[in-house]
Amino acid sequence: MRQLVAAGRTPFREALRMVQVEKLVDILPNGRLMVPELSMEDFTQVQIARISMEAAAARLSIPRLEPENLAHLEGYMAQMSHYVNSDHFDRVEKPHRDFHRGILAHAGETIVLKIDELSDRIGRYRWAYSVELRPAWPNRTAEHRAILDAVNAGDVEEAVTQLVRHYLNAGLLLAEFMEATSGPGGGDRFRDAILVSLAPDVRAAVSRLS
Repeated sequence: MRQLVAAGRTPFREALRMVQVEKLVDILPNGRLMVPELSMEDFTQVQIARISMEAAAARLSIPRLEPENLAHLEGYMAQMSHYVNSDHFDRVEKPHRDFHRGILAHAGETIVLKIDELSDRIGRYRWAYSVELRPAWPNRTAEHRAILDAVNAGDVEEAVTQLVRHYLNAGLLLAEFMEATSGPGGGDRFRDAILVSLAPDVRAAVSRLS
């Protein structure tokens, strides 16, 4: 018989502090909890941090990926396609996260955990607009395929370029749906901020693809 153990106040407060630091929840003066509003400014800043860290992590990990890692990535692609084309679209998030995490399998635990935290924050936006974003999944699947093709070929810089392009396109699409709250021109501001944050060679490569 399994025994249920209640969490003490100290572990609870520490967990609450961690999610507050990650902007996943706000604590109001009266002690009540509130999920922060979605904003294009927050999304842009998180994507800049995520792209910077994932690009570095990809450069560390891709040359060290084993055949088993590549096989798993192909499997995640197949799972995503299955869920997108079925009545179980709500299950696409796990293989999607596993796909991106699998590329970074050899980047180091500390780096991957930090990227996971950023991915959690981006996930709030994906699920808030999951219905609107679903028709765009064929394009996203093509982008995932381009990333994986570069990974399979061992072309690290092409993989990074395709990864950045993928996140840029995802953000531009989200900006369309958030225009009511972010104001007109949100997509242009997002694109400019992302491109400015990139190294010149990556910026040029991404601009050629966009």
